Amino acid sequence: MHYSTDRILVTHAGSLPRPHDLRAMVVAKSAGESYEAETLNRRLKESVADIVRRQIDAGIDIVNDGELSKYNFTDYVRERIAGYEARPNSGRRRLSMTARDEQKFPDYFTAVPRAQALGPRTMPVCVEPLRYVGHSDLQNDLDNFQAALTDTSPSGAYL
Repeated sequence: MHYSTDRILVTHAGSLPRPHDLRAMVVAKSAGESYEAETLNRRLKESVADIVRRQIDAGIDIVNDGELSKYNFTDYVRERIAGYEARPNSGRRRLSMTARDEQKFPDYFTAVPRAQALGPRTMPVCVEPLRYVGHSDLQNDLDNFQAALTDTSPSGAYL
């Protein structure tokens, strides 16, 4: 546990902005499209090191990796957990976290392009016991973050 008797330590939650080239590769990987794996791995390592440095420079005490390798939470789960399949969802996505907003602000959701490129709207359906299958991606995240923390001294770090 990290604490300070002088001041409140600062952290943040959530994703941080990715460089455009990295974002394009992360989106392509998530969508099952072609991407250059070596280039993605190199850019992730560089970008995580940069985002950790930028957090420290901004005064963040307890840093994270910026969630740079993850396009969004839904795809993160889809890529790292097995035991379900995506099935077409007819009608409004009542279980979507934006379902109410889609209903209240339809003009916004019509006007602003969203992650439609990742395929039709589907609902996950559990078809067997859930199990974690993202060991390799997790190890890459851990390795990149550990390398980024080398020669830094934040009060804390979390992934």
